[in-house]
Amino acid sequence: MKILLQVALVFGIYWVGQGIEAVLPFAFPASVISLLLLLVLLSIGTMLTVQHQTKALLEQLDNLESIVDTGDLEAAEAPFTEFTAQWEQTERILNFMVWRDRIVSVDETISHLDPMCSSDCDELKSELQEARMWIQRLRQGEFPLLRNIF
Repeated sequence: MKILLQVALVFGIYWVGQGIEAVLPFAFPASVISLLLLLVLLSIGTMLTVQHQTKALLEQLDNLESIVDTGDLEAAEAPFTEFTAQWEQTERILNFMVWRDRIVSVDETISHLDPMCSSDCDELKSELQEARMWIQRLRQGEFPLLRNIF
């Protein structure tokens, strides 16, 4: 059923391209219009997915930072485990959509958090802020601005 829906979507986009071709005052192939339309839709879908995934990570990071600010590292273990599990899931999804070097930067910072969270380390807050910075850069880098395109 999933494949049938996907084929129907591609045909629907092609029919929209046919309609646009009929309206245009000059000759332009409907298949090219359909490909451009498909490219735009995939770009929008990628952007929305990245925005949604990074928003969830930033919310969990806010929760983790508020617990770390209280100084209770034992209470921070469960939110930290949830945060790393969410990151692993997000990483698998974003590997198909984002440049690998951006994901590696976030992954390195999050891997530094694991030993710091289990012991009383002074650098934990700065590493959490660095993780926030890399996640925000990842989020802003996928927003369709002119500086991100060229």
